[in-house]
Amino acid sequence: MVGPVDFPEKYENLMRVAQQALAQQNLEKAKELFTRAYELEPTFEANSLLVYCLYELDEKQEALSQAVIHEAEYLKQEEFATFYFDLLIGAKDWLYARKLIAATNFSDQFEHAMIEKIQQAENFSGQLARQKIRQTHQKLVSIAEMSPTEQLTLIGELEQLPYHEFIQVTKKVLIRTDIHLFVRAKLLELLVQVGESKPVAFLTIDEQLIEVVPQNLPKPAQQKSYCCLRNLAQAYENQDALLSAGLKEEFMMQAAITYPVFDTYIGEAAKWFEGTINVYQETTETCFTEAEKAKFLAKREKILYLMQQFL
Repeated sequence: MVGPVDFPEKYENLMRVAQQALAQQNLEKAKELFTRAYELEPTFEANSLLVYCLYELDEKQEALSQAVIHEAEYLKQEEFATFYFDLLIGAKDWLYARKLIAATNFSDQFEHAMIEKIQQAENFSGQLARQKIRQTHQKLVSIAEMSPTEQLTLIGELEQLPYHEFIQVTKKVLIRTDIHLFVRAKLLELLVQVGESKPVAFLTIDEQLIEVVPQNLPKPAQQKSYCCLRNLAQAYENQDALLSAGLKEEFMMQAAITYPVFDTYIGEAAKWFEGTINVYQETTETCFTEAEKAKFLAKREKILYLMQQFL
């Protein structure tokens, strides 16, 4: 006797049955069916309905994990974007939510509504998590005694602070000489990413105190000199692929550590590139005068020293 034939599952059939289960409030069955449909065809429709089921079943972290895969599509429509920001707020990922708002072209009304929602969540969470916030502030008291790597790790905890506290703490850290320059540069980059519009003071690699408006700054990888050096290093690949790779990595770290003053710190990018090549090749031919060469070597050594503190 021939047994029943197992026909291949079809996306359309699974979606139809899943939506029926969802209409009947059978969330577990709907979740299972939407999951199977998504495995067949990873569409945004299947993803959004699966994420909705997970959210309603109080599996909010899994809902966010699934939604992140289609983040760009959620942000295209304000209705879906609202739901996506609710997921981020529920996960207390407030700073990332602010970064997305700053980086996406939403209407002013929607942007203000989301910022207000984030602030309300921060305030509520701040009341519940005051103890943890106090612990973070206590760690900040001894941040100067930490290694650069430990200081960088603490930055991750600062991101969890309510935004107004994060800003207050960051403003103090940005001008402290006892905190590694790269750590301070990363904090400044965070302010750039969230589009902070108020000026802040920053202590540069030359220990010059400058005032900058984060939202007006380019990101580290967008600094003009770095873009020029990256292109020169890429073009050098035809002559020496191994050295080209090393140059790209070095320039990337230099731009990150000296942010946001890389352009003015190194001067002419083409000369900086040639000087770096000469160091690697141990050649004496150079476009520098003796004084310029000494200045270049001193500046490069200063950056290398700061880089080596993370090794």
